[in-house]
Order: sequence, then structure tokens, then C-alpha cells
Amino acid sequence: MRIGFDFDNTIVSYESLFYDLAIEKEYFQKEHNVPKIKSVVKELLINQDGHDLRWRELQSLAYGKEITKAQPFPNAISVISELKKQEHDLFIVSHKTEYSNYQKGVNLRKVARNWIKLNQVDIKEENVFFCETIEKKIDKVSQLRLDFFFDDLLKVLQHNNWPEHTQGIHFLPKGESDHKMHLLSWDHMLPILQNDKLGKLQEIEPIKRDGNNRITKLSFGDKTEIIKSYFITKGEKKERGLLEFSACKILWENNIKNIPRPIKFNPKLNVALYDYIEGDQIEAHNIPSNDLVKAMSTFIEQSKSIYRTNNLENYFEAADSRQSFRDYTDIIDSRFNSIINGSSQNSLFSHVTNFLQKKVLPLKEIIFKNFLCKLSKSSYSLEVKFSKNERTLSPSDFGPHNMLIDKKGTYQFLDFEYFGQDDAAKLISDIFHHAGFQLSKAQKWMIYDDYVQNSPEDRFFQERFSLAIDLIGLEWVLIVLNIASPGSLERRVFANPNLDVKTLITTRLQKAEQMVERYEQFVKKDNIFLTIPEPSYAKLCRL
Repeated sequence: MRIGFDFDNTIVSYESLFYDLAIEKEYFQKEHNVPKIKSVVKELLINQDGHDLRWRELQSLAYGKEITKAQPFPNAISVISELKKQEHDLFIVSHKTEYSNYQKGVNLRKVARNWIKLNQVDIKEENVFFCETIEKKIDKVSQLRLDFFFDDLLKVLQHNNWPEHTQGIHFLPKGESDHKMHLLSWDHMLPILQNDKLGKLQEIEPIKRDGNNRITKLSFGDKTEIIKSYFITKGEKKERGLLEFSACKILWENNIKNIPRPIKFNPKLNVALYDYIEGDQIEAHNIPSNDLVKAMSTFIEQSKSIYRTNNLENYFEAADSRQSFRDYTDIIDSRFNSIINGSSQNSLFSHVTNFLQKKVLPLKEIIFKNFLCKLSKSSYSLEVKFSKNERTLSPSDFGPHNMLIDKKGTYQFLDFEYFGQDDAAKLISDIFHHAGFQLSKAQKWMIYDDYVQNSPEDRFFQERFSLAIDLIGLEWVLIVLNIASPGSLERRVFANPNLDVKTLITTRLQKAEQMVERYEQFVKKDNIFLTIPEPSYAKLCRL
């Protein structure tokens, strides 16, 4: 294929450079907490001045003599190299005048070609074209007979003279696009261009979400697929992309088909391709039907059966899995310390720090003391490892928030990036406390009873659940506040570049405050459990 790319803001990212230049010229201070986003810097300067002179000065510097400080977009260089290896003909076609109006003597095309060499962009020099006007740029795209062209400017792709034989794709990492082909990131480019149904491609549509990954929907007429990429924080141990793909493969091979069918995984880019499941989301604030609860129980039973009948003791551990009760307490301590560390580094989280010290820490001491007292009278100790019969395969983030109902009325399960072996008591306890959905008290105990009935080999489950339930309740307060942990907020902005960060922080803090207030009421009532309502008398007798 013949594939073309725009240069500025398509291959080259100027987001951080504009911010750095503005700081260098003292247009604002770091303490002002201005986001490192080009459009934000532009809007701030123009609003302050009432004109765009300072902004145009920054542009002339960024596109001119300071361009060597600009970075390529993530994965741009590696994707171009991979396309070159596959023997595609690659081109750069850019609207760029030869000289700057502000920086006399600076040849913009020469410094751009220098940037291309410095960053080892694997495109032949004779295939790089700079054009005086947008019209001449479009003429060049037409002359080159390109199959695809990627550009950040909608006015280029929607120009009246745009060639019919070239499929334009709007590269826009942040913001909404009116173009039917909207690409969020370079790592999604390869699964598109390598797709065997490429000739039938009708639409590229990013799917909005608040999770830790980016999802793009590809429509091929009678077939729809999704590309999923995963944000990786520094020091992250879990390869979530590989883990999720592996999870879907093992579930699919064991005849669990109400999940996305895995198609292909690219380990270099950490990007996966799946069948798209058409369905309606479950309303988070409504109590779901008992049919949905039964579907959850069935999935838990099927996962346990796969674990029971296959040799999976060496399979991945679930995210933050529990192999002993020591893990329960250690993970809570780790989460608490991580949030304290992260909130101390960002003034946006000052209220979170105060809440942790004044409210969460005293509650943590009460729950830990109660747990250790119960543990001393149980069949367990802190260090004893849970047996295979006590463990299962767990999605780790399981519930209606990660489910759809399709047109046939079948419940479909999504998101397995934290999947793996775990304590079954943690899986069930998570369902009681998960902050992302609501089940009635009766529905939670229904899932509990189904597990007890379907897993007779897990003889001490009820005792383990009684020990774990309050620890998991406390941990869910920390999970809600996890946005303050280092790297967590960056993951969410990666998944949704238009995220309202301040609103997210306020909402999470309010949710955590409500949870702690509810737990404090249970503590005052001297309940058997400190984080969930008292079960029925018959249930208490069994516990």
C-alpha cells in the first residue's frame, strides 16, 4: 500500500514543548499547574493578551530552531519502521512554508528534515514533501495516489479537492472528531492497516470510557472489531494486555463464549484485537435483575470448573491476588501508603490526605484489630497458603459494570486485564463491596449461597469469607481513592483524554466519605461484620 502522513502534530508531538517554552519565557510558572497540553497553553495566552502574538512567537520557536526538543508521538517511529519492513511505500506530505515570519533566517523545512533524521523516521528523503499551501498539499496527496493519509487537521481531510481514491484518517488524540475515521493513537494504526478486512473498512470510532485503556471500534459493514491498548505505568509488573488476551483465550477454549472473542495480540505495542460485542450497558445506579445475578453465579461456577479440571496452578496470578491472609493485610498497607505518597505530591489531592489521616487510618486500626482477633480463633493463620480447592479463576474486576446484555438477552462479560488465580473468598467479598455497581443485600447472598453449593470442595469458604469481608470493605475505600496513587490519574487520562480531573477527584472523595460513614455506623452497632449489614439469623447460624 501507499501510505502518507502529515508531519506537524501527526508524527511530531508539540504538547510538552509549547509548555516548556512558555515556562522558559516566563509566560506562567510551574506552580500555576497549567496542563502540558498545547491547546490549553494557546487558550491561556490568547485570553491573557487579547491577541495571539505571544502564541505565534511560541509556534515559530517550536516549529523552528527549537523543534529538536519536540518528541515523536508514542509508537510513531516503531509503527513507521514496521510498515516499512512490510514493504509499504511511505510518504510525508506537510503544509510548511520555507521560512518563518517571526524567526528570520530559520528554514522551517530544513529543521524539519533534520528532526526526521535525528529521530530515525524510516521514510526516504525523496518521499518527504513540504508544500506552500493546503491546496498544494492536497494536490501532492492526489499525485502520489495514496491509499491512506493520516492528518490532524479536519480541514485538510474534508477539503473539496480531497482525492476520492485516498482514504483520509483523522489523527486526533484529544477531543471530538466529526470525521468517520477518527484515530486516537499510533499503536492502533497497525491493527487497522494489517487487518485482512481493510478494504471493507467503513468507520473508525473511539469508545469513551473511564478505565485504564483505550478502545477503538472498527466497522467493516457486516463485521465489527475492537482494538484495545493498555496504559503501562513505570514499574508495573502485570502485562495487562497479554493477561487479558490469554484470559479470553482460555475461557473461549473452554466453551465460555459470552465474552469478546480474542483475535490477535501485538506484544511490542501491547495492543489486542477482539470481536466487538453489540449490547446495552447495565445501569450502574439500578438494582439489576435476578437473571443477571444468576448469570454472574454461572460465570463464577464455570471459571471454578475450568480451574478445578485443568492444571492451572502455574497460571497467572490475578491482580493483587491473595495466597494467604498476610496478602490481605499487606496489600491494604501498600494501597494506603501509595495513596499517601501520591496525594502528597499533588496539591489537587490535599483533601484526600486529610481524609486518610483523620478518618481512614482510625477505621483501619479497628478493622485490623477485629480481624486479628477472629483469626486467632479460626482454622487459619496469617502465613498459611490457601489450597487449590480454596482458589479459583477470577476476573478481579467482576460485576454488572463490566457486563452487557445483547439483543438475544444474553449477558456478556468484558474486561479481563486483571484475570488470574485468586482466593474465592476475595472474589465473593468484592461483589459485596464493589463501588461500581449495586446489588441488593439478597442478591449478594444469593451469589454467596450459589458458590457454597457449587463448590463443596472449598470446605472452609464460609470461615474464610467471615475473615476477609471487612478487610475487603476497607480496601474498597482505598480503591475508590486510588486515583491519588502515582500513575493512576495518568492512566485515566490515557483512556479518556477529555477527562474532567477535578470532578473525578471530588466524586471519588465523596464516595469514600460515604463508605467510611456507613462503616462507622456498623462499628457503633457492634455488628458481627463491620462493613456490611447484619445477615439474617439463619445465615448467621451457618456462618
